[in-house]
Amino acid sequence: MDPVQHIINENLWLIIGLGVTILIRETIVNIVTGIIYRLFTDIKEDDVVWIEGTRKCRIQRMGLNNIKLFMFDNKSKLIISYKALEQKGIEKTLGSNGNGNGNSKG
Repeated sequence: MDPVQHIINENLWLIIGLGVTILIRETIVNIVTGIIYRLFTDIKEDDVVWIEGTRKCRIQRMGLNNIKLFMFDNKSKLIISYKALEQKGIEKTLGSNGNGNGNSKG
């Protein structure tokens, strides 16, 4: 048996695993970003936030790899990945005492 063929046969599971990981890379990144948003930010469901600084919306559901928002400006729902949300920018208005419970933009 040729040495290259032997290496491929011995490590086939590793090659397949690497290929699958490359294919689902974006999903893994979104899941990790979602976990970070849930654990390390003050943003939670039912909060009123601002997307791109101008679009007021309410967080309806924070899923594993995406977030569902109700957009006040056109009365629609938006489902967006955490990675895309991070690129657009999200702001939460602080309350009068700075505790993050504010629901209106100053």
